[in-house]
Amino acid sequence: MNGHAIKKVHNGPPPLAKWLLKRLLRYEYRSAVVGDFEEIYREIFEEHDRRHGIT
Repeated sequence: MNGHAIKKVHNGPPPLAKWLLKRLLRYEYRSAVVGDFEEIYREIFEEHDRRHGIT
């Protein structure tokens, strides 16, 4: 390493997980459930980064 801080980038949940949810959920629930999944996924990684001092 050259001493520069590395910022982790989380682009959201794995595409396969989102695809499975979209395939398995009824149409009327898809948008809400996938949106909640993305939000929870992002919150988990933000908390993980805070705990480990990752910026």
